[in-house]
Amino acid sequence: MAVDVRLVLDQAAIDDLEDDDDVEDLLEDIGDDIADRAREGAPVLTGAGARSIHAELDVDAQGPFVAVGWSPEQFYLRFAEEGTVRQRAQPFLRPAFEATRI
Repeated sequence: MAVDVRLVLDQAAIDDLEDDDDVEDLLEDIGDDIADRAREGAPVLTGAGARSIHAELDVDAQGPFVAVGWSPEQFYLRFAEEGTVRQRAQPFLRPAFEATRI
């Protein structure tokens, strides 16, 4: 038995969503939630790294999106997130993303 599935996209509706303030508000809420969870799980020595974690709403050719990260001065958070040759990974950003449900 075979099942055919067809997905039809309404580009006009998608374009309308990109201009909808509610979508941007939702993206900001999701980004803030991820950033909050990441701050809670981030390694803390002085707290500067955790405090620098933030969400930022932006728009590109594909539409609005939210980026969650940390300031460039706290570059070392990448070492904790991904690990190094001598340091095991202690991820905090990916688990924060995975724990956030829409």
